[in-house]
Amino acid sequence: MEEADILGDRIAIMQTGKLKSYGTSMFLKKLYGDGQVEVTLSIEPWCDPSKIIQEVGISAQLLSQDEGKMVLTIPQVESLPQTLDHLESSRNALGITGMSVSLITLEQVFLRVTREDADRVESREPMKYSEKTTGIEYFRQCFFAFLLKKFTSSRKNIWSFLLTLLLPSLACIVMLAAFSGTTDPTRSLSLTLNAYDSPQAFVKSSDSDLSRTYVKSMSQFGGRAEILREPTTSVTDALLKVAKDDIGVYRNKYIVSAEFYQMDMNITANGFYSGGAYLGMPVTLNTLSNAILKALTMNDAYTIDASVQQIPIIWAIPQREVADGWLVTSGIILFMAVTIALYVTQPLEEARCGVKQLQIMTGASKFSYWVSMFVFDFLQYVISCLILLVVLIIVDKALAAKLYGETEILISLELMFLLGLSMLPFVYCLSFLKKTLTATKMFQLIAPVVLGLLQVILTLTSMALRNHSMEIFKDFVASIVQMYPLLSFMYAHSTFFTVVSKNARCRRMTSEFTNVLCVLHDPCCEAQCTNGDCKNPFPYFGENDLKFLPNLATSMMYMAGSFLFFSAIIFIIEQRFFQSIIMRIIRNKSKTFNTAEMDELVMKEKRVVADAVENRRNGIFSNVNENLMLVNNLHKRYRSLEVVKGISFRVKEGECFGLLGVNGAGKSTTFRMLTGEEIPNDGQMWLKNFNIESHRVEYLREMGYCPQQDAIMGNLNTWDHLYLFARLRGVPKDQVQDVVEKWIRKLNLTACADQPSNTYSGGNKRRLNIAIALI
Repeated sequence: MEEADILGDRIAIMQTGKLKSYGTSMFLKKLYGDGQVEVTLSIEPWCDPSKIIQEVGISAQLLSQDEGKMVLTIPQVESLPQTLDHLESSRNALGITGMSVSLITLEQVFLRVTREDADRVESREPMKYSEKTTGIEYFRQCFFAFLLKKFTSSRKNIWSFLLTLLLPSLACIVMLAAFSGTTDPTRSLSLTLNAYDSPQAFVKSSDSDLSRTYVKSMSQFGGRAEILREPTTSVTDALLKVAKDDIGVYRNKYIVSAEFYQMDMNITANGFYSGGAYLGMPVTLNTLSNAILKALTMNDAYTIDASVQQIPIIWAIPQREVADGWLVTSGIILFMAVTIALYVTQPLEEARCGVKQLQIMTGASKFSYWVSMFVFDFLQYVISCLILLVVLIIVDKALAAKLYGETEILISLELMFLLGLSMLPFVYCLSFLKKTLTATKMFQLIAPVVLGLLQVILTLTSMALRNHSMEIFKDFVASIVQMYPLLSFMYAHSTFFTVVSKNARCRRMTSEFTNVLCVLHDPCCEAQCTNGDCKNPFPYFGENDLKFLPNLATSMMYMAGSFLFFSAIIFIIEQRFFQSIIMRIIRNKSKTFNTAEMDELVMKEKRVVADAVENRRNGIFSNVNENLMLVNNLHKRYRSLEVVKGISFRVKEGECFGLLGVNGAGKSTTFRMLTGEEIPNDGQMWLKNFNIESHRVEYLREMGYCPQQDAIMGNLNTWDHLYLFARLRGVPKDQVQDVVEKWIRKLNLTACADQPSNTYSGGNKRRLNIAIALI
């Protein structure tokens, strides 16, 4: 307003999209001032305002009167200068110590132009409730108010809510990559000629049926056979001739051949195969077998299907299981870490914008604030874990991997629940740092990588040095690092899934295959598995095969301990234990300032406040209603810089007290101390009968605060905010609706009450904050 008044040649005033007024600053002041001027008089305590009005004599009206000051409105008439001169000459007799004359301000012009019927005050009587809710009922009301806030916020951020539910289930992609096509130890190969390009063969037989059936078998296997009919030409001669003519054709085309000859009553089959073909010999054997089968049965429909499959190498099995364990664990960790990082959004935004402080100032328990948030977030997390587990089981059934039985499902649920139980308090701790949302999420994702690399480096260093002291240091660091829940979960799930892979492999084996492998002392022999059921599966809580990792039970204990540790940190931070101790230690170090140059009125006020505070500390509360708020000798220092230097003031009942100062004067710091956001280095603050040090909750409960920045939740509307704060202020639940409706009308928020508050104009955001402070 000041800039427009000083710099503006002409001023236009808009309201609700329309131009309401237009003109120079002086013109608007005269037009909306109704021909009146305001005369502000500084007066002595014994001054009689009625005598001053009588001396003025020209329809003077008393606008306001306060201690040491009165404001009159006087018509702009020709005799006004003489009247003011008369007051000036009679100032000593009337008790006037100072006088100023002004037109109405541009701000008053703006308020009069934009005034609507809805802006008029309905009543000067304060809102009264039959009786505020207290005790257990108040705690329950606050708890459910916080829960309703979380539910409403999630409902109005439905896409973010669904993302946290469904994102973990994408970990099934990693499981598909790990196990699709790898259910069998190795791939089987059919013993035919389909792998070769236009294979050919020679066959010679004294029995025409065997020659014919061999040609038929070659055709079925993807090749072509030529019958040698010359008595003097053998198969060997024919092959040598081909090799002599074209060695490339001989090596690439002629994979197999055969000859049948009769000796006495027996027919001898002689098979030829290429030494350069990987499966030449078994393919030759299969081709001969099919030819003989067709000849003996005299039915070309009969065939023998044969294939080869490599028996798994025993030493490679544990390595494959470890690789599967780390791969699946990494996939689950990746998606779970991103999901859990999203849970920091609401507590961080509430802390950064200041709306959390407003909720605590209502007198609501911090315990109910955090427990309600944890209950809602943990239930949401549990649902996402159940969805993930269902998807993993479906994928497991589809791949026939046989990874998840009853035991595996229960342990998986327990691990996921412990992860959520320990990570949520850790995420809440990060909200106290009040960093940006992006930085906080990135920290959560990068921290486990850095800590994991640190532990790997220490492990490798310890193995290289083989030093006992280094080993102790490595174990000490590992015990600290494992307090980070994601790392403990990674170790636990890797250990767990390694055993899962071993048990699943044994379940997949048929009894016949197991019997064959038992000759080679396969580990599955000890499990005693028969057709998918193992009588003695590998234990999950036994010794860890991965010696460099803690066992499953130890990792689970670390996750449970992390929950207690980070919950304790939240409690300590909220109770301000360390801050209080530090402030008490340095309280006596506050500098004293020379008061010789201090203004006389300031010194007088300082003495009055000090006496009033001393009376209250001694249990004397005679003037509580007169001095509702007392601030005595308030100091605040940041390292060597003292920004608040022993200020004292009081606020009386019904008084509008203003605290002015240039940028950097210490106003914001003072208000942060008054509202409990920061602890002063020295000084006392009283509100009614309550001292902030000894009765913090009661002190803050008596205060309504409208911060400098808009302290609102952007996705909630006016109704949501006022319902929340009405319940937190202890308004009986049967009166909440009426109280909220009244404040919406009083602050003229009806038009935008149903819209999200992040769409409000700056003025409506301030109105909402005022309603929150006054409700």
